[in-house]
Amino acid sequence: MSELLFRRGRAEDAPAAAPLMYASGPAAFDYVFGPKALALLESSFERDEGIFGCTNHEVGVLDRRVVAVGAFYDASMLRRRGPGTMRAIAREYGLGAPRVLVRALAVEALMPPPGEGELYVAHLGVEPALRGQGIMTRMLERNVELARKRGYEAMTLDVARNNPGARRLYERLGFRVIELRRSTAGEGAARVPDHYRMKLDFR
Repeated sequence: MSELLFRRGRAEDAPAAAPLMYASGPAAFDYVFGPKALALLESSFERDEGIFGCTNHEVGVLDRRVVAVGAFYDASMLRRRGPGTMRAIAREYGLGAPRVLVRALAVEALMPPPGEGELYVAHLGVEPALRGQGIMTRMLERNVELARKRGYEAMTLDVARNNPGARRLYERLGFRVIELRRSTAGEGAARVPDHYRMKLDFR
């Protein structure tokens, strides 16, 4: 494998990064945003708007291609980016925006925001052909070390109950399950799965 580099996301990364972000939780994205999910992620990333903005993400670059993405943010970053997320939804959905926000609140109850002193991990994705080659492990290890140095008390993330492979990866890095949250979002085949909240405590 060529040298893998990690850097902050840039607007021009949007076409490659957005599908990887979407793949991190397609059921939840589809439930909240419907058929426009991928378009919203790409436009928000490119505009650096809200929680899906490019500078809220780190990307992994291999042979000048973006092959991995992840978001790492705390409660204060989330509050600062909230208005941008609202603007992006309003622009994309117009009069339908309130319905989107109601669905977003249902998912937020399943995957709540980080607490004070926590660095939250989200939107993790790797190019399908490169999965299983340690790229996400390297991205996470790098950010665990940075979080320790910056004085965070813990890192937290949510993983779908039906994704045991991802859960095993996080457990190898020291994360432990602290809660199982049952989903009430969606119905039948379109139901958002139950999620585990996992935590890596630095104290």
